[in-house]
Amino acid sequence: MISKLKKITNRLWEFTYSHVYWFMYDIRYSLLCRDKDDLLNRLLVAGHIIEKGISMPNRRYGFGYSTIRLVIDFANKCIDKYGVSYNQLQYAIDDLEEYYKIHKEANYKLPDDITNNIEALLKHKKVESVNCISISKTDFFGDYKDFKDFAHSRHTSRWFSGDIVSNEVILEAIELAQTAPSACNRQSIRVKVISGELKNAVVRLQNGNRGFGDNISHLILLTSNRNSWDENFRTSAYLDGGIFTMNLLYALHYYKICACTLNAHLSPNAINKLRKITGIKKTEIPIVFIAIGPPTEEMVIAKSRRIATKDIVTFI
Repeated sequence: MISKLKKITNRLWEFTYSHVYWFMYDIRYSLLCRDKDDLLNRLLVAGHIIEKGISMPNRRYGFGYSTIRLVIDFANKCIDKYGVSYNQLQYAIDDLEEYYKIHKEANYKLPDDITNNIEALLKHKKVESVNCISISKTDFFGDYKDFKDFAHSRHTSRWFSGDIVSNEVILEAIELAQTAPSACNRQSIRVKVISGELKNAVVRLQNGNRGFGDNISHLILLTSNRNSWDENFRTSAYLDGGIFTMNLLYALHYYKICACTLNAHLSPNAINKLRKITGIKKTEIPIVFIAIGPPTEEMVIAKSRRIATKDIVTFI
C-alpha cells in the first residue's frame, strides 16, 4: 500500500511540476514576448490564409477582408520596425498582390482602404511574383526521377472529386506509412478511417474544412494511446503522431490520393462528441485529421513558399 501511494504521489508531483513549468514558460516566452520572430510568424500564417482562399474550389470573391487588413497591419509594423528584407514579409506582400490582381481581373471592387494599402505595400516588394499553382491531376501525380523530385511534388489539395477511395487502397497507404519510426518502438499511433454519415458528423466538429468538406471521401483520424507514455514523455505522443502523419501523407501521394491535413484542436466538449461518434477510447489522444479523396481533373494549389534554408539552419 505504501509503495502504491508513493508511486501515485510521485506521478502527481511530476504531472503538477511539468504542467506548471510549461504554463509559466508559455507566458514568459510566448504571451509576453511579442518580438520580431513572432511578427514574422504571424505574417507567414496570415499570408497562407490568403493563399488558401485563392486556391479554394469554387473560390468566392471578396473573401477574407479581416485577414487582408490584418496582413496589411502586420506588414506595415514589420517595415516600420525591422525593414523590408525578410522572406515572411515579402511572401505576404506577394500574397496581397495576387489577391489584388484576381479581384481586379474579375472587375470586383475591393474596399478603398484595402486597395490603397496594398498598392502602397507593393512599393516595398523585392521578390518575384509567384501565383498559386494551377495543375492537372496528371502533372500533380507525375513520374518522379527520385525521392527529391517526389517530395517536392507533394502538396496539400482541397480539390476532391467527390468519388470514394477504396478501403483496399487506404489500407495499402497506411501499411506503407507504418515504416515511420516510433519512440522505443512503442507504435502508439492508431488510425481511424471515417466515412459516410459518421464522417459528416465529425467534419462538423472540425473548423478548417469549409468550402471543400462536402466532397471528402474519408476523414482519417490519428490518435495516440495515452498509456504508452509516462508523464515526462507525454509530448512524445505528438512527436510520434507528427512523424506518422508525414509518412502517411507521402504514402497517400504515392497512391495518387489527394490529402489535406486538418487540425484536431478540439474543445473538451467537441472531443467528447468525437468519442461518442467514433467510439475512440478515453485513453486515445486525438492528434490530427487528414481529409482524403480522389482528385479533380484540374486543381489549384497554394504556393506555400518556404523560408530560405540558410535562415532556419545553425551549425553549432
